[in-house]
Amino acid sequence: SGARIDGVSYVIGAPEFVFKKKTKSLEKTTDEMAQKGYRVMVVASSKNKFNDSELPSGLKLESFVYITDKIRAEAPDTLRFFKQEGVTVKVISGDNPETVRAVAMRAGLEDCDNIIDMSTLKTEEEVYEAATKYTIFGRVLPDQKLMLVKALKKAGHTVAMTGDGVNDAPSIKNADIGVGMGITGTDVTKNVADMVLADDNFATIVSAVEEGRKIYDNIRNAIQLLLSSNLSEVLSIFFATMAS
Repeated sequence: SGARIDGVSYVIGAPEFVFKKKTKSLEKTTDEMAQKGYRVMVVASSKNKFNDSELPSGLKLESFVYITDKIRAEAPDTLRFFKQEGVTVKVISGDNPETVRAVAMRAGLEDCDNIIDMSTLKTEEEVYEAATKYTIFGRVLPDQKLMLVKALKKAGHTVAMTGDGVNDAPSIKNADIGVGMGITGTDVTKNVADMVLADDNFATIVSAVEEGRKIYDNIRNAIQLLLSSNLSEVLSIFFATMAS
């Protein structure tokens, strides 16, 4: 994003998107901080004006901005639960893949080194192939999120997708189970989601799964009870009909 103030154009964003050609110093700083789990952004300025949707030319670095994610205390237990239940958790993010890896590792996700930078993929076939191969996806574009969901479904998986932004809406809508965020989620995302987490807590899905299984077990037990208790009546009517 950017703005022009007092004759100067200011831009803030990821280094690789703000600067087409990164210097060794810029790349070194970005990589070092990303590996520590920071989201790295830069503030740049230029005397030139914005050209429609393009960044102004002649941008120079003004500052770095480092943002870190706070890991919820219940995150490791949640990920452990899904592993025990045979659910594969994949992280899809627009951030630097090294940043996502570091954060996922802090949260207790396994196979964190199995990462890919989605900006390096050029074709839909490459995205489909990567969907089942990798655990962490960084620099993911909105249309690639949708491709990943479709690819996993095509591979025979039941897919649940969580998200909160407008760009998450298509992938959430196309997933078998779309999960939106009730507090930070946009109205578009919540409207297309099958389930909305009112507390924005991923761990709440565990409670939802357990509650759903209780309902399923109750329905199954009720059917078994009805079948067993009425079996004698069914057999009596059947043999009586055959005998007549």
